[in-house]
Amino acid sequence: MRVPDTLLQTNFMRNVSKNRSKLAEIQYQLTTQSKVNKPSDNPLSNSRIMRLQNQLSSINTYKTNITYGQSMIDDSILSMESIQDNVQNAIIELTKLNSGTVSADELETFAQSIDGTLEILVDLANTSFNGQYNFGGTETNTKPFTYDKANNRVVSNSNSISGDRVVNISSTIAQKFNISGKNLFQSVLTQNGNLDSSAGIGTAQTTSSTIYDAEGKEYTLNQTFTETAANTYELNYEIVDSDSNVISNDTVSDIKFNAESGEFESINGEAFGEIKIQNSANKIDVVLDIKSLKEEAKPAILNDSLNQKADIFNTLIAIKEKLSAGEKPTAEQYKMVTDFNQHVLNSLSEAGGIANKLTATHDVLISREIEVATLLSAEKDVDVAKALMDLESTQYALDVGYRISSMILPKSLLDYL
Repeated sequence: MRVPDTLLQTNFMRNVSKNRSKLAEIQYQLTTQSKVNKPSDNPLSNSRIMRLQNQLSSINTYKTNITYGQSMIDDSILSMESIQDNVQNAIIELTKLNSGTVSADELETFAQSIDGTLEILVDLANTSFNGQYNFGGTETNTKPFTYDKANNRVVSNSNSISGDRVVNISSTIAQKFNISGKNLFQSVLTQNGNLDSSAGIGTAQTTSSTIYDAEGKEYTLNQTFTETAANTYELNYEIVDSDSNVISNDTVSDIKFNAESGEFESINGEAFGEIKIQNSANKIDVVLDIKSLKEEAKPAILNDSLNQKADIFNTLIAIKEKLSAGEKPTAEQYKMVTDFNQHVLNSLSEAGGIANKLTATHDVLISREIEVATLLSAEKDVDVAKALMDLESTQYALDVGYRISSMILPKSLLDYL
């Protein structure tokens, strides 16, 4: 069978054109250092590259989150260590008072020392990092505490000092990175268990808890939850002293639970789930936290836990007032200060656990980043040595093609000019 010259010429020119295209492609890959420069180069590789690049972007975001969270918790740890140092100094002062060698004339000096410790603790409770208050909860731009010397009390400036701040450290994990001012400094009574949603509107469900004043005296907090509408309750509470006298009472309305999950939803539209129970005459200041309370169609089970008897600010103020009046603090007040010291230690342990988890996660992300970057490099990056060899061989093939073309392609008049 005879092969026409035009077919040979066409095939030859096609091969020359392919070599020219391949040469240009290799040159472009060497310039960009990438094997895939547009989706059509290799659709499958392009898909893998995009997926790996997205993974690297997510890893970098998580690493940035962790670095921020770690800086904040590290600064909080430094503040808590300073808090502990000052509380230990106060314990030393109180130990001297209990030694029996201190005269009545010296008590005012100790009162001034306790007041100085109180001021330092309030300052440390208001420490900030990068313009945000460490112990401010979720409202980081509001100063958490103020020492109102005129009225001799420390005031909490926000309900949200209880909030937990979190950062995403993976696609499914949000890590807390703060110690809230509420849990560290205040006396918090956390209500757990469930209310009976099937009890019916108007049915009272009651519980009693023990709370304390700034001198360590016990009081009973009676709580009555009454369903006023579907998934909605009213709380009536009263504080009763050791002689069964009701010293104060109040009512909180519009406590709502989610109709489907039974989880706590809001109090008067606010999602904080905290009720401040205060009686200034008896130096009682407790936060009742009902966020963990649920509503279920089964008999009510209500129980509680108290993180510490009284907040350290009220305790130190009560001690200072006692000293200024010429009295030594009680053994119970001394114990409340030492208990707070242990509470700070426990909070430091919690903060250390958070810091360790963030560090460990950061190390895992670095390892993962190296692994993904290696996969991306294998999928995308040019093997320069191989590409140079391909470039040389393709250039040689093209040069040979040009020489052959001068011999087999038809001549034109231009070739003879």
